[in-house]
Parts: sequence; C-alpha cells; structure tokens
Amino acid sequence: MTLRLVLALEAASELEAATEWYEREAALGAKFASEIRQVLVRIARIPLLHGVLFLDTRCARVRRYNYNVFYRVESDRVLVLAILHGSRDPDIWRSRS
Repeated sequence: MTLRLVLALEAASELEAATEWYEREAALGAKFASEIRQVLVRIARIPLLHGVLFLDTRCARVRRYNYNVFYRVESDRVLVLAILHGSRDPDIWRSRS
C-alpha cells in the first residue's frame, strides 16, 4: 500500500537548496534530485522499511550523496520532516517532530 507523501516546508526548502548547490558546484542537480526522489518513492511504498530512530521518526539514508531523509508515518500519509546532509547536526529535525 502506497501512502501519500508530504514534505514539510523545511524539508522542501532543504531539498531545493541542496539540489541547487549540487547543480551549481558539480552540475549534478538533476541526478541528486532523482536519487532523493527514488528514496521518497520507496518510503511511500514501504513506509515501515526503515527503523524508528527517535520516538516515531524514521531515517532513510541516501548513500550516494550522504543525505538522510527523516520522516514520520501517520495513519494516512508519510510526513518528511527533514532532508539533511550526513554531516549536519541530526538534532535539527527533532524540533520539527
């Protein structure tokens, strides 16, 4: 069962900023966005695939780009809280949950 996927405003902004950075620095914006999109589709299709990291928040890794997608499974949707580079402080998303 595929759940509806919703990006929090902060997550959407993080995705946009990272895509723009990859495009500007290495002309890889489209590839980065595609990789993130694949992770998001997998999360929507199999939301319980990734273990709980903190309370009810889960984390999916985007290995090729060292990014993490933090999300929460709700009754009718998957809410993406943050899309952060692996070197960023993971506590950033905790204030959003």
